[in-house]
Amino acid sequence: DQITGGLVLHGDHILQAMEGPPLEIERAMARIHADPRHREVRVILDDRVGVRALPEPMRLCDDPEAFLAGLNVRTLDEVTAEAAQAELDRRLAA
Repeated sequence: DQITGGLVLHGDHILQAMEGPPLEIERAMARIHADPRHREVRVILDDRVGVRALPEPMRLCDDPEAFLAGLNVRTLDEVTAEAAQAELDRRLAA
C-alpha cells in the first residue's frame, strides 16, 4: 500500500504512525475503523509531509516505556500530536 510507519504498544493501547499516499492512508484507516478489534480510534495528527520520517513498512517501538518517559507521560492516552512529533524529531536527529 506504499505505507510506512511505526507502532508503540503499551498495555492495551496502541499508538500508530503512518505515512503514505493520502488515498492509501484513508483506505488503511477505513480498515482499522471497520475492524471490531479496534475501539476508541483517535487521530491525533493528520498532516501532509514532504519527506517520510518513517522509511520502513512497519516497525514496533522497541522500548515503549522509554518512549512514554521521553514524552513525560504515563499512558498513551496522554500523548498529544505535538509531543509525538517532538519525540519523533528527537529520535530521528539522534
